[in-house]
Amino acid sequence: MNEAPGGDLYFLLDRNGALLAFREHVAPWAALVAFSSEEAARRFCADSGSDGCEIVTVAAGDTDSLRAIINQVKPRGIRYLLLDLDYRRGNCTRYEFEGDWFGASRPHQFRPESH
Repeated sequence: MNEAPGGDLYFLLDRNGALLAFREHVAPWAALVAFSSEEAARRFCADSGSDGCEIVTVAAGDTDSLRAIINQVKPRGIRYLLLDLDYRRGNCTRYEFEGDWFGASRPHQFRPESH
């Protein structure tokens, strides 16, 4: 079994209480964003202009909650997690979802969807 990202995970909720996710340019799937520190999550909110976001924490050892989150988002077309996404540069670590857990991870360069 692959390991989850180390440490607590800090997720962002939008104004409606939904987990924040993004779709990349021409990608068929979206990505959930999470951060390895509250400071990184706050920086992302400030840099992206995502006013009104709430930061929620899931403890590293809370595998039941992490599995529940993955099971909740997959039917909505979210197939991976972007850890520590830098809004200005786009660099992060991408974790694929395999079943109800984390799969392979690799460095990733996020490219936003064109509007």
